[in-house]
Amino acid sequence: MEERMIDDEEARGIKLKRTQSGETDAVEEGTDEQEEYVFDVPEEEYDESLVGLTPSQLEQVLEERKKAEEEARLEFESHIVAGEAALEKGLYEEAEEFFAKADRYVFVDERVPNGLWVSRTRAFTEKEPFYDLKKAEAFAACPADLKERAREAFGAEFEKEREEARAEERVLAPRVEAKRAEREEAFAGNRKYYLVRFCAALAVLALMMIGTALSASFIVRTKSIAPVVLTGVFGALALAAFIALLVFFRQLYLALRLCAQNTVEEATEDGARLKALREKIRCLSCVLDD
Repeated sequence: MEERMIDDEEARGIKLKRTQSGETDAVEEGTDEQEEYVFDVPEEEYDESLVGLTPSQLEQVLEERKKAEEEARLEFESHIVAGEAALEKGLYEEAEEFFAKADRYVFVDERVPNGLWVSRTRAFTEKEPFYDLKKAEAFAACPADLKERAREAFGAEFEKEREEARAEERVLAPRVEAKRAEREEAFAGNRKYYLVRFCAALAVLALMMIGTALSASFIVRTKSIAPVVLTGVFGALALAAFIALLVFFRQLYLALRLCAQNTVEEATEDGARLKALREKIRCLSCVLDD
């Protein structure tokens, strides 16, 4: 169907009709007198789930959505009211629960982040919530006045802590990276060592199995005992190669695990400390930076 641009500010009348193939097509009003339905297309975001509905079905769906939104907004408002009431009584834990429930809704209301952080920080007397990375990143999106309250309460202390963490990071990071590079070289050599032996054992196993199969195929073709002996010999060698293959596979698996663990930042004590420092710097920056 040809796409048409609608220039009018108001929605234009659209008609739905059945095509010869049995599908529903849309045409402009006035192009065909045998339309089945006529309705106005509202100027709103396109919703594929509404396509193909009759006017009565469309009205019912929109009415249900409106009712659900009104109920959700009432619940949202009730959580805020309950949270504010708890704050007035100094019940911070209870207030935090109510504001956390309100925060799950899609509605935007400045009372939610304000109440949530006032209750979390006990009216900005406790700074521990700001050291949680997820909470700190969420705080970075809070209104400017809320950030200003946090900076007034903890700004100088947070600035000092961030500078100390950055200074320690500058000293610790090169050492951690150097040790990781050193381990990486050793682990790569270990991985290569067992990979070569694993492949060799696999090749020997394949050759022994081929020799066993070929020798066994001559047992019924000749009266000589040689095929029987060769089948037994190749079979025994194949079993030995299989056992060696399992041993080298285990060692190769362990070598690969060491290589993978070496990339994990907190795999060592210094690495874990470095990660903690960087997370702390990130948390404090979410509060201090705009």
